[in-house]
Amino acid sequence: MSTVLHAQLAASAHRLAVALVCVVLAACDGRVLPAADNVRDLPDTGIVTPHPKGLDAGDFQPYLDGGLGFDGGHNDIGVMPPADALAAETTAEVSPPRERVLPLQELGLPILRLEPSPAINPDSYTPALLITGGHAYTAAAKMRGTSSIEYPKKNFTIKFSPSDPLLVAHDNGQLHARRKLVLFSSFDDNSHLRTRLAFELWNRLQRGALRVHAESVILYVGDDFHGVYTAVDHIDEDFFADEGVGAGGQLFKAINHDASFFHTNDLFAAYEKKAGLPEEGSPGAFAAIENLTSFVVNASDADFGMNIGAIVDVPSYTSWFILANVIYANDSFGKNAYNYEAVDGRWWVVPWDFNASFGQDWATFRVPADLPYDIARPYNHLFQRLLADPDLGPSIRARFATSLNLDLPLQELLDLVDLWASRLRGAALRDAERWDTAYRGFARWADRGDFTDFDGEVEYLKAWMTARWSVIAAALADEGRD
Repeated sequence: MSTVLHAQLAASAHRLAVALVCVVLAACDGRVLPAADNVRDLPDTGIVTPHPKGLDAGDFQPYLDGGLGFDGGHNDIGVMPPADALAAETTAEVSPPRERVLPLQELGLPILRLEPSPAINPDSYTPALLITGGHAYTAAAKMRGTSSIEYPKKNFTIKFSPSDPLLVAHDNGQLHARRKLVLFSSFDDNSHLRTRLAFELWNRLQRGALRVHAESVILYVGDDFHGVYTAVDHIDEDFFADEGVGAGGQLFKAINHDASFFHTNDLFAAYEKKAGLPEEGSPGAFAAIENLTSFVVNASDADFGMNIGAIVDVPSYTSWFILANVIYANDSFGKNAYNYEAVDGRWWVVPWDFNASFGQDWATFRVPADLPYDIARPYNHLFQRLLADPDLGPSIRARFATSLNLDLPLQELLDLVDLWASRLRGAALRDAERWDTAYRGFARWADRGDFTDFDGEVEYLKAWMTARWSVIAAALADEGRD
């Protein structure tokens, strides 16, 4: 965790959770509820942390990353926030929030209300309001996704003002300030669990480093119940700074399967540059990722083994390898990963995009559980070289076996799925009323003959996990005897 977040943060977050009274706009029933003292079923984590309106700025400033300001000038509910730098991105207008209120939760899940511009689009941010936790955030929003942009239930990225970042409470009691938030629609996952569960496994494998917060929420778009979403940290330079890796590095998002470290050709088409100088489009913008790829492709075995540990954070790349294999995230074997070169020249990774996982592919078709335990290996040359190294390979396999039992114990995870599903069920059934016909009729997978309802998909996911864990455990045991 970021060293700028003080140890007293847990106590501060608790003080906020029990001492503040706040309300949120966009009511279902028009009630005004106390947000903290009398709402005792709120989760201990999440983005619906009661907003610290009324605290002195000095009470909170020590707990926020130095690049994220906190001026204490928070807007009253029902009042249009003042214009700030985000408004300069477009001239489109956003209607003020309605003078109505709703509970912090509905059907057991936190509520977000997005008031977008009529001009919202996938190419650029337009002004918006995001209302949650008793606060109307001045924000900007855009639709997101490549293949998923065709979904009728859209994914969104929300961008917050530097002076009023989103406050996210992690499960260790620490409060993090985020400039961006991703909202995944789960239109292609009627369990509504895959993305959240994948990041839960990632966080467990990482044991505290580069933790990605993900939680289930209900989203309203204006007055429209838009359904169950998974709210996830946006992976950007601020994220790596907050997680202690540091700001000022270069961030590359792998966007196709050529980003798998097999060759150095046209890497500008395999990655998007998300942060760092030179900016994308400038000479040398991709030199860093080209140099890393060139080393993976061309280094001798001796050079690779001697230097790879100084060039990349082997634990995070190993976590990626283990996660991709365990959940069969085949759309994230090489692409859909964020590679970040810190200012000290060391690379870190966070994988992304997990609709293809836990027994389904990117188009929701079923995937068997009995695939090889290291199925990702042929698809990523960095994985191949790490595993072929005489020292690193055995240690990675040993970590895989240990992680399956200690970090990813099957029964504990199945119990967690049951817990999350029980909390999700009411919202998931309402989501199905809104989207199930569109989901089953979507052209990409309409010819499937094995559609399930929410309960059936949860049971399928659990059965697939049980079989997959068994396959991997047996394969690792056999390999250990060789």
